[in-house]
Amino acid sequence: MQKVLDRGLMAPISFNVDTRIHSESAIKKACYRFADRLDIQIRRISDNEIEIQFVRLRGSTDAEGDAAWLTAAVRREILDQDLREEIFKQTAEVRNLILAEAFKNTTLINS
Repeated sequence: MQKVLDRGLMAPISFNVDTRIHSESAIKKACYRFADRLDIQIRRISDNEIEIQFVRLRGSTDAEGDAAWLTAAVRREILDQDLREEIFKQTAEVRNLILAEAFKNTTLINS
């Protein structure tokens, strides 16, 4: 079922994100988290800046449907995703050691 934009309830909202602070990957992941509630467009406007524009989808169940709340929610999610990426990078060595220890006595290929 295709969702319909509810432009009658909310005008398109846009804000910019500095890619020197947040990764493009984190921005995309954060926007995807809202894909069931918002129609989101991501557009690079300079080497260091991305514009995010969104409109609420008709039938979305957000009680907090106002523009300020939604903008803040998307910004929080961008920060959350960016921090997840940082933690993933910082813990890679420990994670790999744990996996190596867990699989050291197994054969993954049948001879």
